[in-house]
Amino acid sequence: MSQVQERVAGLDIDERWLPPSPHREKILEKVAEGRAHIEESGHNQPPLVYFEDGGMMELPRVRWTGRNQFEPDTSEASVVRQTHYTDVCGSLDELKRIEAEEPERVGSEAAHITELLDDIQHMMERMHRRWDVYKEAADALLAAAQQMQAITGPDVPGGLAKLAEMRQFLLERPDEVADNVPWLHKTAEEVRSVAGNNEQTLYAYREAWIEAGAQYLRVKGSRAWNAENGQTD
Repeated sequence: MSQVQERVAGLDIDERWLPPSPHREKILEKVAEGRAHIEESGHNQPPLVYFEDGGMMELPRVRWTGRNQFEPDTSEASVVRQTHYTDVCGSLDELKRIEAEEPERVGSEAAHITELLDDIQHMMERMHRRWDVYKEAADALLAAAQQMQAITGPDVPGGLAKLAEMRQFLLERPDEVADNVPWLHKTAEEVRSVAGNNEQTLYAYREAWIEAGAQYLRVKGSRAWNAENGQTD
């Protein structure tokens, strides 16, 4: 299995939606780095690529232009409205280029200028919505952490000391067991109580960690996050 096929299998997408080489390899690298992610858009509809800097393109139309930049193939009508660039910087650079090199286009191609301005607004708003998601998840994580900090466990050292007492008595004074059954049973129940409370403590931590994990998964979504791929959206 090729590296492309392995990455496609890991993403659970239909390989038919991939752009031609070398664009497919480049966009899959971007996704593997956690700098973009792919989402399904409906039955028999092309998946969408969401870039960490706010841009969005149909997967089959993604074209690598070099310098870690992508643009959509606009030779045919698109199913959805795509951004012209993957990030705000690309859109602003194009606006600046037009202003400096082709200023007449500002008046003659107002629709295109509007699209670039709309792209910038869309990407900035999308990144801000992403910030809101991060902030909400951070608040939930803080609540989970505070919940864990408030958990108080039983006196395990005390329980182990009781167990040691019982061990010593049973192993060193077996002939006195019959006369000390009440004390032995009381000690056994004290050990049981500590163990039971310890189980409840672990359950409480587990529930808090489940909530923390759920928040992480909600934020991560389908993004390929790991310790090796650095900063991500």
